[in-house]
Amino acid sequence: MSKADKRTFKRLGASDTAAAVKVFVNGHSMSAVAGDTVAGLLFTIGALRIRRSFNLQLPRGYYCGMGVCWECTVAIDGQRGVRACLTEICDGMRIVTDAESHDDV
Repeated sequence: MSKADKRTFKRLGASDTAAAVKVFVNGHSMSAVAGDTVAGLLFTIGALRIRRSFNLQLPRGYYCGMGVCWECTVAIDGQRGVRACLTEICDGMRIVTDAESHDDV
């Protein structure tokens, strides 16, 4: 899949004083905005395949965006099965996707 077109998305209600924090995605250090969701960050950086299905090992990504489908699960600070769409970014957070290839991060 191609990277998301950032021109079609914008942060609503964001203030100019939003705190920039440092996070790690699949071992790569990057800047993020505290309070944004992990899914929002991953989508913004183009990480659209974030895990593999249990049975067929097919790539999975975001689906409902509201915590119902469980398609966006990642590991955060060593805890597996965390829904990225419901989890807010915190400083120093370590995010690991389960996709076989991390080429898009």
